[in-house]
Amino acid sequence: MFESCFKYFLFASNFEKADEMHFKEIFKGYIALQVYHQCGSVTNTIRMLGYPTRRALYTWIENEGVQKPPRKALDNTNTAAHPRNPPIEVKMDAFHRCFELGESIKCVSEEIGYSRASIYAWRKKYLQGGMVALRNDKNIKPGALTEGILDPPNAEMQQLLARMDGMQMEIDILKETINVLKKDPGINTESGTQDHGRRRACSSG
Repeated sequence: MFESCFKYFLFASNFEKADEMHFKEIFKGYIALQVYHQCGSVTNTIRMLGYPTRRALYTWIENEGVQKPPRKALDNTNTAAHPRNPPIEVKMDAFHRCFELGESIKCVSEEIGYSRASIYAWRKKYLQGGMVALRNDKNIKPGALTEGILDPPNAEMQQLLARMDGMQMEIDILKETINVLKKDPGINTESGTQDHGRRRACSSG
């Protein structure tokens, strides 16, 4: 489940800051749901994590397990009909449809066969350097790529994976904390308060 949720972020060839922020929001939801399933309380989940709002958490719980339609597989082959780095006309048409006509970037991406990360990267280059920045300077020949081989992760992707490991460690610590709270009869997991006073009253009686 975890890998399927974040496959896009792990293998995107052009990792954008917007994608990183989206990833963090998704992962925060993942952590919140894990904690909720451990303690079984919306109130305690929000108290321990400091987020989200009750409404947001109830929405995440309601949407959890809802199957999304499978994404259309992108054509990653490098052929004359579908070059790895397409002509400027293809990029400009994608800009026009996504950012001027307001079409869904996901739909345009699946139709033209290039990832959403690629569309964002092209637009960033265009805003920074105009049409010249969109030229294909790599001159990759069709058929030169070996099928099934992924480029090694760049520095940004490696940092992301390291942050993921750190967040997973936080989840494990939270789980252990919740388990300790459940095992200690002097702690009320619903209120988060200790019952020492009541126990003393019972023992004195």
